[in-house]
Amino acid sequence: MIKEIIFPQFIGESDEALILVLPALKDELADLFVKFHSGEEIDYWFSWELVMVDEEEFLIVLDIDWEEGNGIVVGFTTEMWEIFRTVTSKQNLVLMCEWELFRNYANSHLDFGEEFKPYALLIRNVNRGLWNLLEQAEELETDERQRETIDYLFKVLGELYKQKYLLH
Repeated sequence: MIKEIIFPQFIGESDEALILVLPALKDELADLFVKFHSGEEIDYWFSWELVMVDEEEFLIVLDIDWEEGNGIVVGFTTEMWEIFRTVTSKQNLVLMCEWELFRNYANSHLDFGEEFKPYALLIRNVNRGLWNLLEQAEELETDERQRETIDYLFKVLGELYKQKYLLH
């Protein structure tokens, strides 16, 4: 099955999490959020992968899937890779589908004591699996231009990269 890659419209962070705003996923994930908000526990899994788009461009993708779902793929261009400095230090990632709803609701409804049920997906231990990115990058046979991009990936995953070699 071919999945569309969705790119974040906004990337931010809190003390505990990296936050990605992906409004394009609102309709696609509506059924999943209904289940979450009704209290149903959903098992999900995710993986990080390095994808070569063409000879000169790489993407990092976060592939998220769950039972009875089509899954989603979030893409990060090399211009976005700086966020991976944050990913290695945070434990969680929040995918928000409604930035405006959150802001409008927080401003007008929280005083009334209503329960807020945002279209947001929390992924715990998001840095798990980044080792796989390092291994994929190390195994690539690259030309000089590609090597620069891969070296940049190692740089933004710096702490994780150092840990790998301290453990070996």
